[in-house]
Amino acid sequence: MQCPVCGSDTASASPRCIRCNAPLGDATARDDATVRDGAGPVPPPEGDDRTTRLSPEPWDTPHTEDEQTTRLSPEPWEQPGDPWGPPQIWQPPPPRRRRRATPWVAIAVGGWILAVAALAIVFWPGDEEPAPEPTAGVAQNTTAVPTPGPTTAETTGSAQQQAAQIDAVLGDMTATRGELGGIVAAGCDRDALQRIRDSRQEQLDRAEALEVDALPDGEALKNALTSALRISLESNDLYLSHAPGCPSESAAEDVNSRATRAKTELVGYWNRIAAQYGLSPRDPSTI
Repeated sequence: MQCPVCGSDTASASPRCIRCNAPLGDATARDDATVRDGAGPVPPPEGDDRTTRLSPEPWDTPHTEDEQTTRLSPEPWEQPGDPWGPPQIWQPPPPRRRRRATPWVAIAVGGWILAVAALAIVFWPGDEEPAPEPTAGVAQNTTAVPTPGPTTAETTGSAQQQAAQIDAVLGDMTATRGELGGIVAAGCDRDALQRIRDSRQEQLDRAEALEVDALPDGEALKNALTSALRISLESNDLYLSHAPGCPSESAAEDVNSRATRAKTELVGYWNRIAAQYGLSPRDPSTI
């Protein structure tokens, strides 16, 4: 039979169209063969007048909700212009151009490299092997070793030499004192007295330049020697002031007394040193 809705052929035993699912009524259930035969529809059996109620069709169900329309994006062929143009292909952005370093940056980098190289040359350790570390079981001696002083032989030799130099000055003083006695006895000649004074001055200059640090009481001995020579020079000046001729005993008493005391003190220091170093002792009246 033919479906009255879509017009497609459907089996006569099917209550609905196999294509559009439309119900097939009795009036439309007849196919062309039945029409050609002239036979009417088959009557239902007697005593069985029942009607089967089917569920409503989906399209017959009333809609309670408002219809919503979803707009889709336009199709490519609906775009204006050339709808079938070539699609766009993604391309990465072009690489950024590197800026060239300015000259001063290059100069600064070069200077830094030169400075590092210079420091490395100056402070680079040499080929010297490091000193071995002391072992844990041996304690390191940190006591400072004193600088060795002069030996006894060196000290003795230096003191002997200094004592001999003083003895030489005393010897010249003794010779000058002897010559002065003869000049006074002869009447105190001016030229002779001047020669005596020059000798005393030369002896004082030598005494002031002596080194006495190796001698016991060396500084005291040196002071006594120079003091005695200065008083002797003062006495010589007094005699020269009266030449030609000699001063009276009262005029020369004060300076002669002071000279005697200074020479006595000098001899006291010297005789102890002379005995220690094997030199000749002296007498105040002879120097």
